[in-house]
Amino acid sequence: MQRVLVMGSSGSGKSTFARRLSEVTGIPFVSLDALYWKPGWSNR
Repeated sequence: MQRVLVMGSSGSGKSTFARRLSEVTGIPFVSLDALYWKPGWSNR
């Protein structure tokens, strides 16, 4: 397994689950928000 996509509604615990899954599997955690948004929540 190289990638896992975690999808769900806002506030459902996706980030918490994905971070824990990353710890257990050793697969890096990448937040799509961190890739898409620049500081101040302006899009790239």
